[in-house]
Amino acid sequence: TELGVARIIPVLLRRSDVPKVNGARLRANAVEAAEQCDRLTVPESQRLKRFYEAELQGYAYLEPDNET
Repeated sequence: TELGVARIIPVLLRRSDVPKVNGARLRANAVEAAEQCDRLTVPESQRLKRFYEAELQGYAYLEPDNET
């Protein structure tokens, strides 16, 4: 939050260990971080997304493998 982050997007990768995110905990951490750096706004936190769904503007990514 110190660098002006506008939103937090949890991303699920192929080799991620934990396939879920605790939204309430993520929000609480964002609020705490905003308070610590005297920020007036809290970054928006989005739902967990797969990497290719995350709309990461400016980043290159590979399409998922067609594994069967």
